[in-house]
Amino acid sequence: MSLKSELLSTKEAAPYLGCAVNSLKLSRSTGLLFSVKAPAYLKMGHAVRYKLSTLDAWLSQFNERQNTA
Repeated sequence: MSLKSELLSTKEAAPYLGCAVNSLKLSRSTGLLFSVKAPAYLKMGHAVRYKLSTLDAWLSQFNERQNTA
């Protein structure tokens, strides 16, 4: 997999994380997404990109649950 395919735009990263594009944009200012530290991003000129590996690591902090018990 090439580096380019491992970089996601905000519009691609938001559904991958399960959030709205505007929520992800806002998280870059507030530092929070889903009440936890927002994932890191790359600023390349005017473009913002998220590494797929960074998003996977960020998602891994949440516990999977079978039920609410």
